[in-house]
Amino acid sequence: MIIEPVKDLDFLYTRIQKFRRDMAVEEYTKLKKKFCDFMTALNAQVLLPTCVDCYTHKQHLLEEDTELPDITKYNWEEDLAWELGLTDSEIQEIKNKIENCEDLEVFCHECRGRIYYGEDDCYIKNSPFSEYFFVPESKKKKPSRELKKRMIKLYGKTCYACGKKLTKGDASADHIVARIHGGLTSALNLQILCRKCDNEVKKGRKASIVNIILTFLFRPPPSDAYEGIIW
Repeated sequence: MIIEPVKDLDFLYTRIQKFRRDMAVEEYTKLKKKFCDFMTALNAQVLLPTCVDCYTHKQHLLEEDTELPDITKYNWEEDLAWELGLTDSEIQEIKNKIENCEDLEVFCHECRGRIYYGEDDCYIKNSPFSEYFFVPESKKKKPSRELKKRMIKLYGKTCYACGKKLTKGDASADHIVARIHGGLTSALNLQILCRKCDNEVKKGRKASIVNIILTFLFRPPPSDAYEGIIW
């Protein structure tokens, strides 16, 4: 009588985590298509805001010295430009939203408390995309049938190198960063190529890396207040 609700909650939590992860991989693939070709891997880092109370409490537990906030209430415009690389127009856009009382949805990653620009100090934590969204990574040589099917759907059943429309038998799940160079079998390190591009065009060539930072200011809104994507 008491155990069943716990099982149901665990099942629901697992479904939510899977939904969140699937949406993250979908957004990641869109970013790869925007910034990378078939010989380029995407390395995305997620910036996470943390309020002063959560940061200082954690430092106290770790018995470590407290550092100055990354974004301060008295100097937040310059801090955003320096820490996040925001342009003058992007900062002006934030100022306009504040003046118009628009909701910027900036919440502490730890306690979910609201952080207000110009009123609160803020710390920033850096997290790898795969770690934050719990995207599985494996050293196995081949992806599972389910993962390959998922990648074919994300890449629209076309070769990412030459654009050729693919049949089921011609679709190859390629490791962008080759396993010999440390690449893992993960949705973030796979792309769909035709067998010719995989075996002839890409074979033996080393992928380059594009590094991007995903901030908590201008993210897509597929779900509730960053319980979903890019936070």
